[in-house]
Amino acid sequence: MSEQGREKPRKMRRELDAHITVSRNGKKLIDNGKLTVFGKRKPKAKVVTKEKQRERIIKISSKEQKELRNRLYERDGERCHYCRIEEGDFIEIWGKFYGREKRGKKLELERKDNAKGYSEENCVLSCSICNNAKSDKFTYEEFKKVGDVIKEIWQQRKKKKCSASARR
Repeated sequence: MSEQGREKPRKMRRELDAHITVSRNGKKLIDNGKLTVFGKRKPKAKVVTKEKQRERIIKISSKEQKELRNRLYERDGERCHYCRIEEGDFIEIWGKFYGREKRGKKLELERKDNAKGYSEENCVLSCSICNNAKSDKFTYEEFKKVGDVIKEIWQQRKKKKCSASARR
C-alpha cells in the first residue's frame, strides 16, 4: 500500500511549525524543530527551545565551577579581569550588589564568548558589576574598554573613601 492509502492512526498526528523540540519521558518525539501534538490532548512533554538546549550544553555543575574558579584564581589572581578591582575591595567600594548576599563577595566566572562553554581558555574571573554589565551584549574586546572606564570610577570612589576616613 502506498503512504497516501494508509489508514490514519487512532491518535491523529499533526505537526505545527515551531522552533522547539519536544520530549516525553526523556525521549525525543521528533528531531526536526517542529512540535508534534498527539490527538486532542497535548502530551505531557517538556518543551525545550533551541536556546535552552544550548544553555544546557554550556552549563557545568557547581563542583566543576569551583574547580574552574580555583584554577583561574591560580592563573589570574584575585582581581577582576576587566576592571582590575581586588576581590576584597569590592564590597567596600561598591557596597552590596543589588542587596543580594551572595554576589560581590567572590569573583565570578565570566565567559569571554557566551556561545562557548566554560573552559579555562574561554573563562576569566570578573566582579559582579563587570559580569552583569557585559552580559551577552558586549564582545570580550569591547568590554575590556568598558572595564577600563569602570576601573577609573572605582579608583575615584576608593580615593574619596580614603580621604573621608582620613579626615575623621
